[in-house]
Formats: sequence, structure tokens, C-alpha cells
Amino acid sequence: MSLSVVTKENCQFCGSSGVEWLIPAGVLPDKVGVLRCPDCDLAFLEPRAGHDDIDREERAYWDNEKQKALYSREEVKNVFLREFDKRLDILELFKPNGGKLLDVGCGIGHFLFTAKRRHWDVKGLDVSPAASRAAKEAYGIDVAIGTLENANFERAQFDVITLWDVIEHIRRPLENVQAANRLLRHSGIIAMKTPNEHGLFKWAARQSFRWFGQRGAFLLKYVYYVPHYFSYSRKSLDILLRQNGFEPVRYELDETPEEFGRGKIDVHYRKDPKRALVLTFLSFTMFLARIFRRKNKIIVYAKKMKDV
Repeated sequence: MSLSVVTKENCQFCGSSGVEWLIPAGVLPDKVGVLRCPDCDLAFLEPRAGHDDIDREERAYWDNEKQKALYSREEVKNVFLREFDKRLDILELFKPNGGKLLDVGCGIGHFLFTAKRRHWDVKGLDVSPAASRAAKEAYGIDVAIGTLENANFERAQFDVITLWDVIEHIRRPLENVQAANRLLRHSGIIAMKTPNEHGLFKWAARQSFRWFGQRGAFLLKYVYYVPHYFSYSRKSLDILLRQNGFEPVRYELDETPEEFGRGKIDVHYRKDPKRALVLTFLSFTMFLARIFRRKNKIIVYAKKMKDV
């Protein structure tokens, strides 16, 4: 895809015609590039991000036994359960009496288990049959298979819809947030956690490539990769939510627990000769990110204000 073709495209979120290359095509694996809209701050992979089908990497995500084993480790499971208790503490500020909750991209069900234990009426949704089976085996929870757009749920039946580390995987975010709007009751809450486009580790990876060219590009594949099709900031999340009937009511910064981050690198990049360097760099940037408030994850809670 030529630069001239890309720069004539309009941004999916704000309609701007000024979309620019952030990372040229061919630098990253899978022959994708990264584009960015300077007006709304949305970054996305190209050419993969423009399709509306579910990529094979998504369906196969939970078929990877090493991946499944990582999430099932007792110490990793406990990290998630502690985090999800914190997320529910916040959700219960908005919905003190609980209610019906849908977790989209629920994986093997750690959040569903935590919410059910706190007396929420829970349902799960995931594109992976393997994840659905794992949630049933681990927690006895039934998980529907499919996407938010085609899910067979009644309109306005949920009080809360959550997408923890999911929205970046979705090729059609506008349509999916519209679907969430349809499924939520008035004043219902949508909560999302996603990698932060302005996180320090991402910034350092881009700067390494900018300063050293291809020799400094080795960090990029850890922050821009299929199947993370979109990369969000607070500004782009605001636009995504507001134009689909939601009002953001709370933002937080968070980080990937280091032991889990190291585990993911072991699963996906064990053969990378620069792996040890990346792990050292990860620890250093996480320390600095806490000081400078540039953590690698952003969380938003938004209230449904109108139907779309």
C-alpha cells in the first residue's frame, strides 16, 4: 500500500483526511504498518485493521496450550482475581446493587468468577470455543461464542458490559460499541481496559526506531502486533464513546503485572535473541512509568446517556 493512498483515507473515528504513517509497512512482523490520526490520536494497524471478519489469530488465541497454561497458573490467576476485585469496587460505585453483567472477550472466566462471587448475575461472551470450554471447566460458567455485534441477547438487558483488554482486538470498534449501547439499559455502564498509546514503553519503542532505524526496531513488535488492531489514548476513547451515546465518567491508568508480562513474552517471544534485553528494559520502563504517570494500560468507565 503506497503512502499516497493511505494519506487520502479518512480516519474511521473523526473523519480527518490527515492520517499519517507512524511505523512504515514492512518494519513489523506480518508486513503491517501503523497509521495515526493526528486529530483524534487513534493509531491502528494497516492493512489488517480494515477488515470486518474475525482473524484466525483471534479464534486460535486460546487453542495455544502454553497461553492457556499461563492464565491458569495459580500466581497469575491470583493477580487477575485481585485486579478484578478492584475493578468491581469501582463498578459498584455506579451500580451498588449489582445487576446483570456481560463480560466480552471473557477468556477462561476469571472476571466472571470474581463477579459471580460478589453476587452479580453474569454472562460471558468470547469468539473462542476453546475459551468457552475452559471457563466451563474452571468455573462452571457458560460462555456464549461470538461477537458483540452478532450476540443473541435481548435489547437493554444488561446493567454493565466489560471489555478487559479486548477493544484493541476488535476490527470494528464503532459497531461493537454501538452494539454495547443497544444491550445496555439506560444509565448502564461500559468499562474497558486497553493498552495506552501514550504509555512509556510504547513511546520508548517508537523512539528507539526513530533514533536507530531498523537496528532499533526490535521493541516495536512488543507493542504493535496482530491481533492488536487499534491503539487508544484517552482522546480517541472519548471520541469512540461519546459518538456512540456514552459519557466517560472515570479514567484510570494501570499497568500489566510484571510477572504476567514476562510470562506473555515467554509464550510468544521465547526464541527472540534480544528477549533478555527486552525484559530488562520492560522492568526499567515500568518503574519510570509509575513516576511519570505513563503506565501502559488505560481504563475507562462510561455511562449510557442515550440510545444510538
